[in-house]
Amino acid sequence: MANNLDYDVLIATYNGEKFIVEQLESILSQSVLPKKIIIRDDCSTDSTLEILNNYSDLTNMIIVPGTSNLGYIKNFEYLLTLASSPIIFFCDQDDYWDKDKAKLILQEFKTSQINVIFTNAYVVNSELEGAKTLWKSIGFNGSLPTTVGGYLYDGNVVTGATMACKLNFIKDVVPFPDSIPHDFWIAINALYQNTLSPFNRNLIRYRQHNNNAIGVNQAKGLTKLINKFSFNAVEKRRNDAVEKSRIYVHFIAKFNNDKSLVNDNFMALFVTYGCTPLKVIKEFNTKNFIIQCLKRPVLLYDFIVVRLFRLK
Repeated sequence: MANNLDYDVLIATYNGEKFIVEQLESILSQSVLPKKIIIRDDCSTDSTLEILNNYSDLTNMIIVPGTSNLGYIKNFEYLLTLASSPIIFFCDQDDYWDKDKAKLILQEFKTSQINVIFTNAYVVNSELEGAKTLWKSIGFNGSLPTTVGGYLYDGNVVTGATMACKLNFIKDVVPFPDSIPHDFWIAINALYQNTLSPFNRNLIRYRQHNNNAIGVNQAKGLTKLINKFSFNAVEKRRNDAVEKSRIYVHFIAKFNNDKSLVNDNFMALFVTYGCTPLKVIKEFNTKNFIIQCLKRPVLLYDFIVVRLFRLK
C-alpha cells in the first residue's frame, strides 16, 4: 500500500531550457522527496528535452517526449494518466520550490478532508529576486467565496504552480474542458464540494519573465489606473468573461439546476460583455444589471465600450 506521504510531481514543459534545471533541482532537494517526477515535453524547439534526458537515469523520473503539441492544459491532462500516488503536485517549468514545500502541504492533507490545497508564493524576476507575494499581486485576502457563482465573479485565485490535489478527486474532474485553464476548472470543482483550501505560506518562487504562459500584472499606481480603463483592458475583461461563460456552461451541464450556480454578480458580467449563456438570461433582468453596475461602475463603462466598438 502506498504511504500516505507519497506524492507525484507533474511538469508540462515547452521551450523551458533557461530555467528547467533550477526547477528540477529544487524538487530533488525537497525534505520529503516525490515518489515520481513525471514530465512530458510538448515538442520543444530548444534544448529542453536534451536537458531533461540528463536526468533520465534517476529511478523516480519519467520523461515523455511529446509527438504532438497538446498545449499546457491537455499536457497536464495526459500527465495525470501516468500518476499513481495519492497526492499530485502540479509544477511549472520555471519556478523554484522551498525545500519544505511538499512536507508542509502533505501535513495539511493529513489533518483535513480537503481535496485541493493552493499556497501563496513570492513573485520574483528571472534571477529569483523579489519579495512581493502572489496573493497580494492578485488581490486575494485568503478568504474564498462560498458559491461557484461568487468564485466565477471574483475570478480564479488558484495558481496551478502552487496547487496540490488528491488523485481520487482529480480523476473525477477530467477530462479538462478545452480552453479552460486546468487550475480554474479544478478550483471550482473543489469549491463546489467545499474541499478547496488556501494555505498562506510562500512555498515557491513564482518566476515572471517574457515567456510565461500565464503571469501576474505588476503595474503600479497611476499606470495601473490608466491601464484599467484602456481598450486593451476592456478586451481582456471581456475575454475573461467569455472564459467564465464557458466554465459556467460546462459546470451547469455537470450539476444541472443547482441554485448555488445562480449569482447576480457573474450574470452581470455575462450581460456586460455580451457572452450570456441562455440559462442565465432566464434568471436575469434589467433591474439586477443596474444594481450590479452601481456596485461596480466599471461594468457600465465596459458595457458601453463593448457595444460602441462591437467587441467580439
